[in-house]
Amino acid sequence: MKAVTDTYNLGFTAFGLGSAHASGLASVYDELRDWEAAKKRAIADNVFQQSKATSISRLEREFRLRLQTLTEEQLQLLVSEPSESRIPLSLLAVFKRYEFIRQFSEQVLLPKITIFDDELRPSDYSSFVEELEDAHPELLELSDSSAKKIRQ
Repeated sequence: MKAVTDTYNLGFTAFGLGSAHASGLASVYDELRDWEAAKKRAIADNVFQQSKATSISRLEREFRLRLQTLTEEQLQLLVSEPSESRIPLSLLAVFKRYEFIRQFSEQVLLPKITIFDDELRPSDYSSFVEELEDAHPELLELSDSSAKKIRQ
């Protein structure tokens, strides 16, 4: 395994894939073509349909950072395609934003899929994390609750 010096961004623990949230924010951006204006509108209009202002702000930030990794063409597809087509685009944004998830998918999930092994064992995850700990000491610094959320 190659040594990696960049620190993982592990802020994904609180959110799922959220293709509906991604599409909602992408629609606002598509209309305004400015991320700062889209941020303000998404919060003001509560496109995430949350009751707490802090939840709205956290969702907006997370999905904006994900969407900003996509090309204009990919953003347009996220807005214009049917809901089932938005899932791969949302996953692409997650892969581009979170190296940890992308590497797990490449190094653990893909090999399992190629041999038709559809069971993901706790040991699969543990082995993956153990291989990364030297290059990514931030994994050792996670609280138990954060580590559990990431594993899910």
